[in-house]
Amino acid sequence: MMAKEFVFDVVIEGGTLLTLNPNDPSSFEGTVCIRGNRIGKILPGNFGHEELSAQNRIDASGKVVMPGLINAHTHLFQTLLRGTMNELPLGPWLKKVYAVGNYLKEEDTAIAARLGAMESVRSGVTTLVEHAFLHPSPGHIEAVLTAFRELGIRGVLCRAAMDTGDLPPREMKQDIDTIVRDWERLAQTCQDKKEAMVGIMVGPNTPGINATSELIVAAKKFADAHGLIWNPHIAESADINERVQSLYGHNGVVEYLHSLGVLGANMLAAHCVHLNAGEVRLLGESGGSVVHNPVSNMFLGDGIAPVQDLLKERVKVCLGTDGACSNISQDMFEVMKAATLLQKIRYGAAALPCEQVLKMATVDAARALGLGDKIGSLEEGKMADLIILNLYDKPHAVAVHHLPATIVYGAKSTDVETVIINGRTIMESGKITSIDEKRIIRKAQSAGLELARRCPDLEVR
Repeated sequence: MMAKEFVFDVVIEGGTLLTLNPNDPSSFEGTVCIRGNRIGKILPGNFGHEELSAQNRIDASGKVVMPGLINAHTHLFQTLLRGTMNELPLGPWLKKVYAVGNYLKEEDTAIAARLGAMESVRSGVTTLVEHAFLHPSPGHIEAVLTAFRELGIRGVLCRAAMDTGDLPPREMKQDIDTIVRDWERLAQTCQDKKEAMVGIMVGPNTPGINATSELIVAAKKFADAHGLIWNPHIAESADINERVQSLYGHNGVVEYLHSLGVLGANMLAAHCVHLNAGEVRLLGESGGSVVHNPVSNMFLGDGIAPVQDLLKERVKVCLGTDGACSNISQDMFEVMKAATLLQKIRYGAAALPCEQVLKMATVDAARALGLGDKIGSLEEGKMADLIILNLYDKPHAVAVHHLPATIVYGAKSTDVETVIINGRTIMESGKITSIDEKRIIRKAQSAGLELARRCPDLEVR
């Protein structure tokens, strides 16, 4: 007797599909069929597809199936230091953050990356962008990449660089030749391993504070030559603009970058809180993208980024949690809600509707990362990166009338039941199967206390 041949590896049936397909973004009752690491078929109707044989059938009755969320900006080492740098504006806060680099060990980075990636999966994140700027040795970078691979999350690591300034520890400041050699090493490593799940970015950490014009130009040149995205922090606070004006005579960071000829479609700029109208237009004309970090910006009192204006200029805007020292959590549901509410304060109640916020956290983020043809929406042929939410039996969500509104304004990370990344089930029925969660949490608690003890400037209260 011949063994049954499975047509699909996974069939998800019985659910409400929120595809976020730009060509047809409406939700409907349907079935998602996964073959290998891709979505093979999306069929209308919950059941009645008995002809579809599959190794694993998931009953999503009464649940929502949607693309995984994309956290486009964080700093994972900070998960070990949650709640240690409170009630500080950006300048004094940065002094404490950078000082951590003097005490950060490779094993700290390793456990922090595992913890933060695990928390991200639990909040429905399938793609995570780590902006790594405190890496006293190459082993710190490798520790993050290893954490991505072990958990199975789709990870993009920006190997950030600093070559000037008073804030960074001496070991963190490197000459441009050393920086470029390390970028070459990382790019070659990913190419040699034919990494499908791990990507690399480059970037000066913060123009105006710790990156010279020469480093900025080198990052753009390297990104262009290797087909990569470069990822700086831009205009997070008014103080940074004032410094750029003092040093270079430009009214803002974007104006300064424009003078260097580095604006372009492969720039993913974090924050962009303090932009003038001309800079907003420059970003739109260049085709660049912005990562909005609303919770972090509120935490540090930075201000409200002009997201509504950026969108009018057709700038691709995505969302990030930023690090846990300026957010505490890595919860993208909190970020989505904060993003729309902040814009309503600035522009009025109609600003940044919930449908737009969902796009920013999924399909628009995928486009900003150069992955728009692979992830960000539920479409046949795209990578199978999706999550299943249980909303219809939760008192904080019911009654569900308008699904995007329920998700953006009311859903919680605890509503995420199943996470599938690249066709692999990473979390099922609320349990992550690829790692030992309890062991990581225990190690992170002790490692966090020990790291805080070694950092005398934290003044934990």
